[in-house]
Amino acid sequence: MDDDDEAVTGSARGARYPWWLWPNLLSLDAPAVAVAWQLLFAKVMRGHLPGMMPIFLAGAVWLIYVADRLMDVRHLRNEGAMLTTRHAFYRDHGKAMKVTWALVFVLLAVLAPFFLPLGLMVRGVFLFLFVSLYVGLVAQAPRGTIVPFAKEIFAGLVFAMGTTVAVGFYVGMGSNPDLLSADGLVREWMLQVVDLSAFGAPVLTFAALCAFNCALINTWEGDVVMGAGGRFVWYGLAIGGVGLAVGSLATHSNFSVLYVCAGFGALGLGVLCALEKRLSKDALRVWADVVLLTPLVGIWFVE
Repeated sequence: MDDDDEAVTGSARGARYPWWLWPNLLSLDAPAVAVAWQLLFAKVMRGHLPGMMPIFLAGAVWLIYVADRLMDVRHLRNEGAMLTTRHAFYRDHGKAMKVTWALVFVLLAVLAPFFLPLGLMVRGVFLFLFVSLYVGLVAQAPRGTIVPFAKEIFAGLVFAMGTTVAVGFYVGMGSNPDLLSADGLVREWMLQVVDLSAFGAPVLTFAALCAFNCALINTWEGDVVMGAGGRFVWYGLAIGGVGLAVGSLATHSNFSVLYVCAGFGALGLGVLCALEKRLSKDALRVWADVVLLTPLVGIWFVE
């Protein structure tokens, strides 16, 4: 039995978790990554984000990730699969996490009408439909029934769109349609396409980085049949090299920061692939998100 198996088994006995694992167990790592990239995109696009926007984004991402993990526990139990440390935590503390989830959901729902413009809430509804599709049809699909890495690609795209949707809205692109009419809803949907096309390359680059992150995590946790994460070393180096090269050649210095941050993030994931035999699965899981926090440094280089 390896260290990770002992951690999973020991969790039922009240074993203590290391301090550095708690942000991952409480699903705080993904919201941190989302907020860091949202702030970087906003500064690059010179969009003024109200102070509550990062809070709403963090809360929404946290709700999605906690719901996904709670469903994962039930799904893995039905399959009789070994639970990872984070899933074992949600198994042991499921009731407390469900209560906390409900409180956060109610709080965001009450505050949303006071702080979110109607147009942004409509875009949020469209994204919610994407997330529901992912959770209902993709994330919970039995193994071997979908195209390899479809889950990771879909998750990366949804994560990137959710992170940047408020940025596109506050940059002031498009018109302000009557959202209470059918035509207005259609026009609002088209505005999302306009927003994506305006800075689509950086958003898709970020989506690819997120998909790479998800693929590695699922590989390390044994959810992907492709084998050891070491096979992805060259993918990380290649993506990172391209990101750094594009960043150095970008004509707009602010946009170059986005590509450089994505490049260093991919390089970091590649390094983790090379070191996977020296680190525990829990450590790999934590570092996989830590290396995506490059905007915390890159934002200081935006003019």
